[in-house]
Amino acid sequence: MIHMHGIMPYHPSYPKPQPVNRPVKEDTDKNRSFQEILQEKISQNR
Repeated sequence: MIHMHGIMPYHPSYPKPQPVNRPVKEDTDKNRSFQEILQEKISQNR
């Protein structure tokens, strides 16, 4: 039995796996925007 609950390697929030020959700039941009959103949420909570 394999319980995948809590283990979602292809969760929408995670960046989609890309070929090695493609630039990773898209992933870095997504991560940067995600960090900015977190900072905005934290600032709003204060």
